Amino acid sequence: MPGETMEKKTAWATTALLASALLAGAPGAAAAADPPCVVHLDMPDVRINKPSVFLWVDEHAACDRYHPDSTWLITRPDASTRTLHFSGMHWPQPAGITFDDSEGFGTYEATGAGTSDLTENVYTQQSMSFLVKRASGVALTAQRSGSHVTTGGLARAYSPAANQFTDWPAAMVRLESRPAAGGAWVTLSTYRTNAAGRIPTHRWYAPQVRQFRLVALGTPQIWPANGTPQRR
Repeated sequence: MPGETMEKKTAWATTALLASALLAGAPGAAAAADPPCVVHLDMPDVRINKPSVFLWVDEHAACDRYHPDSTWLITRPDASTRTLHFSGMHWPQPAGITFDDSEGFGTYEATGAGTSDLTENVYTQQSMSFLVKRASGVALTAQRSGSHVTTGGLARAYSPAANQFTDWPAAMVRLESRPAAGGAWVTLSTYRTNAAGRIPTHRWYAPQVRQFRLVALGTPQIWPANGTPQRR
């Protein structure tokens, strides 16, 4: 009957509305929780140029934090570990860390080992890597005589055994030049230093004044170095 059909439709619509209201209030239908706040460690690459190098290190997050307390696990290239701790009692002071020249050189990994603060935020610590290498340096000798410039030079690197910079044998060193007014550097020659860390002397034809510099290319354990340009 037409009237009966209308009553059934009305009852069905009422039931559907009630079911929707119940589902909306069910625990399983609650809004998804906010994603964890990501915490980053601001660890720079490290240049070892003396027996111990001290650094202030900070961390930052994508959300507001209040007296955070964090621990990071630092893994050396030989897989041994140490920890870096940020104390909530000293917030917002950064944490200090010392790298000794006996710890090893290469790629270090920093991974989270727990973080919290006085809020109810959920945090996740983002892993990162950084480099610890020995510092190096180069010194150019360049003398002009008429239309020629004679060059030579020395490469040195920090030595943990000597606790100071020493001659760097077998280093790859590039001699570069460019016009006196500036511009792109052009490689004149690439050398491998001798046992005393020196490159061969060479006499170049250069009728106009130019800039010269040495560049040490570096290794997996030693940082590269750009020498101070000289005008000759």
